[in-house]
Amino acid sequence: MQLPPSSSSGASLVTHEIQDRLLEDPSGSEDGNPPAREPRVYRRDEAERQSLDILKALDSFETYIARLASEETPPPRKLTAEVCFILRLMVEACRRPLQIKDGDQRDELFALDLVPKQHDRERAFVVRAGRILQRLWLGSRSEAALLSRISIGQHQTELPYDCFALIVLSRWALARSVMAADGSKQTQLAAFVTRSTVAIWKTTQSWPSLDATAGFRPQAGRCAWH
Repeated sequence: MQLPPSSSSGASLVTHEIQDRLLEDPSGSEDGNPPAREPRVYRRDEAERQSLDILKALDSFETYIARLASEETPPPRKLTAEVCFILRLMVEACRRPLQIKDGDQRDELFALDLVPKQHDRERAFVVRAGRILQRLWLGSRSEAALLSRISIGQHQTELPYDCFALIVLSRWALARSVMAADGSKQTQLAAFVTRSTVAIWKTTQSWPSLDATAGFRPQAGRCAWH
């Protein structure tokens, strides 16, 4: 899965090496056999540099959607695919660690932690994902939710795949955040994450908004207009 080219969305900071490592399917090949390639082993400085590149990409993406939210024109239609990529990147960054070898010593480094560690909130999945999903789905008192401003063709017979994937990935990220926060000892964080998740989840059930003449029904794992 490749992020659509964009100089401002954070894609330019995510190298092909990072994309290949994070987004390859670790479950095996099409015939069910385990993958032949072993995980790459990094020097510590290489792993730290790749981790930093991912964090820079997330910074760039948040700056990008903040700019879109402040503009009067609707966000570009490609935003849905861009969000799918960044959410997938974040999931893999906290799920699959970089393997480090320094001499005889082996270690692992996660680009993102699931929950905040002391003095390091910006490396936490629940913080980053929560902030991005809040801006996309709920907005704020001064900004409308970004996704509510996207124009989706009303003449299509099915919900576009990228929109369906965005709903699924958003819900997965929300559920993972709740589980991670609930499993930590940070009770205030867990309560906040749970409240935010409920609000965002409800919004995903009614997106995209349709005109009064359009119907909307689920069909075997997909959504269709009729």
